[in-house]
Amino acid sequence: MQLWGKKNSSIRGLFFLKRVNFNILYIILFIWPLSSCVTGLKIEEVNQSLEEIRGAIKDVSGDFKKMSANKKIYESIYFSRKPVKNFDPLLANERLYARFSILGDRRPYSILIEVIAEEKQGNTYKVTGNQEDLAEKLGEDLKRALSKSREDRNAIDSFRAF
Repeated sequence: MQLWGKKNSSIRGLFFLKRVNFNILYIILFIWPLSSCVTGLKIEEVNQSLEEIRGAIKDVSGDFKKMSANKKIYESIYFSRKPVKNFDPLLANERLYARFSILGDRRPYSILIEVIAEEKQGNTYKVTGNQEDLAEKLGEDLKRALSKSREDRNAIDSFRAF
């Protein structure tokens, strides 16, 4: 009796299928949940218009370094961890910037806030990680700015007929 001969070739296929199924199961159970982890702070259920959200982000972060084509992802200018009067991002050993992402295609929107740290290594800067504590601080400031813009809103000015 040959175990791996022509007679029992279906047994070999069975072992192969078990190995493939285990690999798929491994990917689904262990790797997929890790890929869905989000770093940063997420503000849910923001029911303001995109213009109001953009204005509040600009109030919190100042000018933008980059803006996406659909105007839903903003990157702030570089700043330091501690308040510095004349901060030069090209000379600093560490610099940070904030990325604000407006998620969703209609109201209510979600806003993802990430603060990314870069460290100088030679003549270039390398990303060293996300700063969760600073993202939470910016998130609280953004929530205050959004609630302030809601109080100051004029219903007639924000109405569009067409």
